[in-house]
Amino acid sequence: MAKIKRYIVISFFIVIFAFAGVVAVNTPFFTIFSITEYLNGDINVVNDINANKQFGSFVYASIDKKVYALNNIDNRQIKVDLKLFNLITLKSFIINNEEVELYVGGDVMGFTLNGDGVVIIGSSNVETENGRVNTLIESDIKKGDIIKKIEGEKISSVADICRVVNKEDNKDKKLKVEIKRDHNFIETTIINALDKNSGIYKLGLWVKDDVSGIGTLTYIRKDNGKFGALGHAICDNDTKTVYNIEGGDMFPCTVIGVKKGSKGKPGELKGLFMQGNNNKRGEIY
Repeated sequence: MAKIKRYIVISFFIVIFAFAGVVAVNTPFFTIFSITEYLNGDINVVNDINANKQFGSFVYASIDKKVYALNNIDNRQIKVDLKLFNLITLKSFIINNEEVELYVGGDVMGFTLNGDGVVIIGSSNVETENGRVNTLIESDIKKGDIIKKIEGEKISSVADICRVVNKEDNKDKKLKVEIKRDHNFIETTIINALDKNSGIYKLGLWVKDDVSGIGTLTYIRKDNGKFGALGHAICDNDTKTVYNIEGGDMFPCTVIGVKKGSKGKPGELKGLFMQGNNNKRGEIY
């Protein structure tokens, strides 16, 4: 009898794990979590998600019908919840169903995007008067992490790192660092070492604080000049980390090459653009 119970328990857990695997494989969690907070559309967006199973067979879109009725009168915004098994909320976003007039786009533009924090793309030892120093020897920092703060100060650029690590109070000591990895925030430390060649303090990290590329301008609003483009998550080529965009600029671009797309392989445009305030055509928020 005891063996039968044991087999039943084991079989139960096997079924549970197998089902969890099926859910994980068939649910595009990365796509769901990368949805922006605001989308333009109407109630049909919710209907399409559920009818076409756009996020797999286990994710459903739902709205509070009472709130929807009120918002339709006041500000014409709909709050949508994407729920796993129609129970666990994975992502919430707002659909703006206000009708506006647009200039339809299609022009290829150049973009520079500033990240919310700096992405770590590599590391190296720092050459000091006492030899090479591995600044990460007691650190939890890894390639692909995003530095958010150093010694409690917000980090948005490479210049911020240089400024903070070379403060008098921060020299020759371990610095407290807050990093973001996936959706988690982690606190760790890193050694601040004096580089003998440059005479400045360094962390031994290779970092990137912005990303640039070209894309298609989708539309421009007629009433206020706001535009929309690049309607998808943007990843850093070196680390495949999704960029959290804090701002950026848009510039005119000249296309110099086209790679035709095929089934399963997206196409690619190659272009050149010049940065600078005199050449800027728009700001990204």
